[in-house]
Order: sequence, then structure tokens, then C-alpha cells
Amino acid sequence: MEMFGIALIEGIVTGSIYAIVALGFVLIYKSTRVINFAQGELMMVGAYVAYFFMAQVGLNLSWSLVATLVITAGLGIMIHYLFFKKMIGESHFTLVMETIALSYLLKSGVQLIAGAQSRVMPSILTGPNVQIMNIPVTRAAIGVVLFSIIFLVVFQVFFKFSKMGTAMRATANDQVAAMGCGVQVNVIFATAWAISFMLSSVAGVIMAGTYNLDTNLGAVGLLVFPVIILGGLDSIGGAIVGGYIIGLLESFSKAYLGQHFSTNLDIIPFSILVLILLIKPYGLFGTKRIERL
Repeated sequence: MEMFGIALIEGIVTGSIYAIVALGFVLIYKSTRVINFAQGELMMVGAYVAYFFMAQVGLNLSWSLVATLVITAGLGIMIHYLFFKKMIGESHFTLVMETIALSYLLKSGVQLIAGAQSRVMPSILTGPNVQIMNIPVTRAAIGVVLFSIIFLVVFQVFFKFSKMGTAMRATANDQVAAMGCGVQVNVIFATAWAISFMLSSVAGVIMAGTYNLDTNLGAVGLLVFPVIILGGLDSIGGAIVGGYIIGLLESFSKAYLGQHFSTNLDIIPFSILVLILLIKPYGLFGTKRIERL
């Protein structure tokens, strides 16, 4: 029973981290129809920015997060206007290749500025552990879960009821029609990149606080792809549900099968992903598109 409880809690925490990163990915895709292969690198850059303010400048967690969010929002806007503004209307393949190039550029840039050595992120949300199911759980782990729930509610409300959210959905559906209605597409795209970068930064700080900080942190972005495909590329709720499903699958497979198999058990979540997609090709909550010829 103790092993089950530990696996459950670890799966929920891991799933929450995946969900936050997936939210940033879904936000860009939902607004711009760009599949962003640089999402993990956005997370990594945000973590390094937060580390600079916490470890080098000496700010506390709250002020470091505020400064990080402001800077990453500006970087997100800059990325759009430098890399994607003139690419509006190009093929999806061209845009995907652009994001892959961006991922390498961000990783190389961080290595050039900060070096490739591993660093230890200062502790966040410190304090005595909380007992859940007679298992000690850190306050940081509880904070991760609460963050993911808050983000889900905020962005569901944002896309459904705000003027900017409606404009983002309209732009993603038909850019030409949106421009005809007076929507400033460039502003919408820049906003999507800014918010996505900010979200990824929060996830990056959490990941770096759990593990060591280095330029390989961006590899987590690849683990998020099963999450967004499982939940649906354009579904915010799907990002949350998919994050928890993949996180729990990873945790329970390592807890119960890791002692019997020496192979990489990451294959189990991907196998479940394939089975679900055979039944639901658009993911659990993705929008089904019907094309009539």
C-alpha cells in the first residue's frame, strides 16, 4: 500500500509538471497552429533566468518569478517578431523546421552565456513536509499540483470569455477571416508566444528545483508530446488530463515493473498512447476536423 501511495503522489506531481508545459504548447498551437518543438528549450531558458535572479542577484522566490515572467514575456514577443512574423501563411512543415532551429539556437545560446555545467537551483516553497496517506510530501510538490489546477481554470476562462482569447481562437481557425474582422494577427501571435514562454518558465523553475539545472533540461519538452497528442493538440483540458495520465503511467510502471525489467519503461506510456490514438485519432479532447471534397 505504501508503494501505491508513493507512486500515486509521484505520478500526480510529474503529471502536473507535464501539464504546465503542455499548456504552453497548446496555447501556441491553439492560437497560431504552430507545432513548437522548442517548448522544452523555452522552459530551460526560463529556469536559467530564474536561477540568475535567485542565485546571482539574491532575490527571493516571489520577486525572482516576477522578474523571470517579465523577461520571458519580452523574449516570447521578440521570438515572434524575429522568427515568425514573416513566416505567417507559410506551410506547417516550414514552421516546424523553424521551431527546431529555434530550439538549437536557444540551447547553444545558453551554453555560450552560462556554460554547460550543471547547477543546483535554490530550494523553493521550503518548510516541513505534509503527511498525505502517511507519506511525507514536500510543499513544493503540493505547489506544483495547485499551479496546474489554477492554470487550467484561468486559461479555460481566458479562451472562452475574454476578447483576446476569442481573437486567438478565431485567428487559429482562419487567419484571413480574422484579419478581415479587424483582428491584429501579429499581436495575437506575439501574445501567444509571450504567455507560452511564461508558462514554460514556471515549469522550468519547478523542474530545476526538483532536478539539477543544465541545458539538457529542455529534453523534457519531448516527453510532453505524448501528453498533448493524447489530450488533443488544441485542448487545454486535454493537456491537464493527458499530463496526469502520462505522469501516472510513468510512475506506476517504474514502481511495479522497474524492479523486474531493466529496459527503459518509458515505452509503456507511449504504448498506451498508441492504443488510445487507434480509438481516438484526434486525442481524448481534440477537435475533430471534417473535410468535404
